[in-house]
Amino acid sequence: MIRKTIFWAHLISGVLTGLVILMMSVTGVVLTYERQMLDWADSRTYDLSNETAERQDIAALVAGARAQAPDFSPTAISFPSNSNRAVVLSAGRSGSRYVDPYSGELLGAGATRWHSF
Repeated sequence: MIRKTIFWAHLISGVLTGLVILMMSVTGVVLTYERQMLDWADSRTYDLSNETAERQDIAALVAGARAQAPDFSPTAISFPSNSNRAVVLSAGRSGSRYVDPYSGELLGAGATRWHSF
């Protein structure tokens, strides 16, 4: 009787501990690859291909974004290595916006459902 009780207590605690370790492992992988997953989600939306136009300079992109969204004041700018991708303007905790590097058009905030997740 006592052997059976100890066996089941050991089995249940082992399974519960295994579930916690599995959850920690899965969430750790998601956090590790967060940036890559967000880039993948956004690349499907903001993949641009305009081979005839010239890219605008940084000042023009920021000025265009401020003109289109006066309440948005970017503090950082990121240029992707792929020239067919949109430029990212970041404004700290207030979010990021994607800008067409050729026309300066404000494209939006990206895959907001993924960003909020």
